[in-house]
Amino acid sequence: MFGAAIAAVLIQIPIVTLRPQGPSVLTVFVELLPFWLVRAGLGLGIWALADWLHRRGLEPARAIAVHAIGALAFWTAWSALLAMSPVLPPSYTGSYGARVVSLLEVSAIISPFIYACVVGAHRASHYFGVARRAELRSAELETRLARARLETLRAQLNPHFLFNTLNGISSLALQQNHEQVVQALGLLGDLLRSALGDGEVTTIHRELAFAGQYLELQRIRLGDRLTVTWALDPKVAQCRVPVMVLQPIVENAVVHGIEPRTENGWVRIATRRLGDRVRLEVANSGSGPETPARFRTGMAGVEARLQHVYHQDYRLELERLNGREFICLIEIPYDANLEDTHR
Repeated sequence: MFGAAIAAVLIQIPIVTLRPQGPSVLTVFVELLPFWLVRAGLGLGIWALADWLHRRGLEPARAIAVHAIGALAFWTAWSALLAMSPVLPPSYTGSYGARVVSLLEVSAIISPFIYACVVGAHRASHYFGVARRAELRSAELETRLARARLETLRAQLNPHFLFNTLNGISSLALQQNHEQVVQALGLLGDLLRSALGDGEVTTIHRELAFAGQYLELQRIRLGDRLTVTWALDPKVAQCRVPVMVLQPIVENAVVHGIEPRTENGWVRIATRRLGDRVRLEVANSGSGPETPARFRTGMAGVEARLQHVYHQDYRLELERLNGREFICLIEIPYDANLEDTHR
């Protein structure tokens, strides 16, 4: 408001100073500024009235009546104030009362229009604030919903993983391999601490370490039937990824690729940096799961995590090669500015 008052003074200065025998620029500025500052104060008064009416929640008819009285008061005050201006055009002569009446006639349209503009600006500001708050609430609810979905998926994946692991340890116990049972239970404790940790994001290094613990546990149970090979690119170790994005794929490779077969099998895990992309690959011997429905739980969780973090900027592909090899490929952006919340 007060900035507009100063701008109005600067606009009016050339008009006044160009008159014959007009005052100097400094004189006009000093004399006009107080009047325009008072007018700016009147504008703030209109804003305050509009705000008060909004908070009171008056009925439309009563609010219109109050605004009509306010517009009339503003019109009168504006004309009375302007009549005291020392730089009025020469046509406004006579007594102070006569000048007020003349100005009332001249500003009969512009004064209510200015009043309406201030009230309209107040309403626009209010509705903009309402829309902005609604947008923020919507974004917050969307974030909470996405996190709730991820937590639900995590709650589904952890028991699934735990059941498969305990089932394997039970097999060792039935075989009376007590030393291996103790070793397996120790590894299971380490796995649970990692799986149940807080956070939605971790590094590829941590995710690979977790997968390595799981595979070590499976090697205790499966022995020579399982061979694990690694082809890791050290350039991607610190790239951040969603938690539990790799373990379900490794688990599926063991459960569907190694366990059903009587002969020995293998699992290969590879990482690679491709420009601004990272490729994660889990391959296993065999043709993969015979029934896709058994494969669905783990992969649905993986895809949901990838979609939550990367939206559509990712690849998740499954491929069978001549019935002898099954590959799961993930390709994501390198370090997509994800917050590392792993603890």
